[in-house]
Amino acid sequence: MRFYLCSNKPPLSPFCCSREPKRIHRSDLGFSLVELMIAMLLSSGLIAAVLQVFAVSRQSATVQIALIDVQESGRLISQMLKRDIRMSGFWGCGGNNSIRNHLDTNEKKYKDFQSLQAVSGVDNWLPDQSIGSVSIKEGTDSITLKGAVTLNAYKLPEISKTDRVIIAGRGDYRLRKKSVLLLSDCYGGELFLATVKNRAGTTHLTAELKGIVNLASQDQYFSRDFPDADLLKPFSKQYFIGSSDAGAGDGSDNSKEINWSLYVRESGYRPQELVRYVDDLQVAYGVDMNNDGVLDTYQKSSLSVNMNNVLSIQVDIGVQSRQKVIQVSGMSSPMSRRYRLLASLRNRILQ
Repeated sequence: MRFYLCSNKPPLSPFCCSREPKRIHRSDLGFSLVELMIAMLLSSGLIAAVLQVFAVSRQSATVQIALIDVQESGRLISQMLKRDIRMSGFWGCGGNNSIRNHLDTNEKKYKDFQSLQAVSGVDNWLPDQSIGSVSIKEGTDSITLKGAVTLNAYKLPEISKTDRVIIAGRGDYRLRKKSVLLLSDCYGGELFLATVKNRAGTTHLTAELKGIVNLASQDQYFSRDFPDADLLKPFSKQYFIGSSDAGAGDGSDNSKEINWSLYVRESGYRPQELVRYVDDLQVAYGVDMNNDGVLDTYQKSSLSVNMNNVLSIQVDIGVQSRQKVIQVSGMSSPMSRRYRLLASLRNRILQ
């Protein structure tokens, strides 16, 4: 049976309407193919613009993170080196000219304190060199700083030259067994090891300290009495650039990159990684050439410098970011920054 669209006129019969079809409006027909293509083109352009803005924002955020990264690393390294450079050369009221070394020559810490030179260094390390198990980066420098820090937490009684030293402290500084210690007054000092560690469990901690027998001279006692002395903890710190445990690449031998870090080796301990992504360390020494107490020039080579005349140290540090950023050349690589710090050996300037 065939049906037709009915008009507004009354039907001619129950089964048949007028044969005049109802007119359909253009808006009821939907979009044409051309209109769909134009709409898709405009949408694609809009999406591309949004993605472009997103990519630029993301790259800008990466650059900002990389910049914060290198600035934070540079600030941290500068603070650590400045602190130790300024404290180097301090050996108490009497200086280092009259300090007697009681350390056992077989003790591995003996070599670090055999010389009490405040500053020393190595220039342009050769290939395939290492400190402990850490490989040193070729062409970089290292610097060794020595001095002592006063242990104000501990109070010393009057000490005779045959006494064992019994000290009492507030407990805010724990001494390890075999810590190198310095008993010092304005007439000189005695360098020795702690043979008994702190005894915990009381308000005031005590430690029994004794000069270790030096196999060369068999001197197991102090050389004189110390009616009024200070207790100091000497330090020897060597800063250098070494290979980091944090490698990069896809795991293959060809793509494995070497990341470099700033390390410090303290007396008696293995090198410790301080700051990662540090790829250069260059040291220059500010020297007083005519012994008038005024810095005259900076010299690069530690071999030609009289370290006793060094008044200041200049350190140049190369730092890289963890994130790779797009450079001007279009290549993606870590952001690099160089920082220079100047620090004076206060104990020599104030003399």
